[in-house]
Amino acid sequence: MERDVCLPVTLMRWADHLRARGLGDVASVAVDLLRVWGFVGSQILWMVTPLFGAETLAPVAESLEDPEALAALRAYLAEGVPGLDSTKGA
Repeated sequence: MERDVCLPVTLMRWADHLRARGLGDVASVAVDLLRVWGFVGSQILWMVTPLFGAETLAPVAESLEDPEALAALRAYLAEGVPGLDSTKGA
């Protein structure tokens, strides 16, 4: 059974900004790299969250730890179609 993946609104906004600037392909490659280094990146984000605010960085850090969320982000960057429930973090 396939699990519904929620793409945080923060990530969707960032993805929209990247796609609007023509950087969607570059961001897709970055997402592929994050599949390997996502845990390390998420831990760095958790360490700096108190400096920049949990509302901004916490959803990103959580998504970096979830391979299904990274796949959903890559699909959103490629197609502009959010997951089934894209209201997480709203």
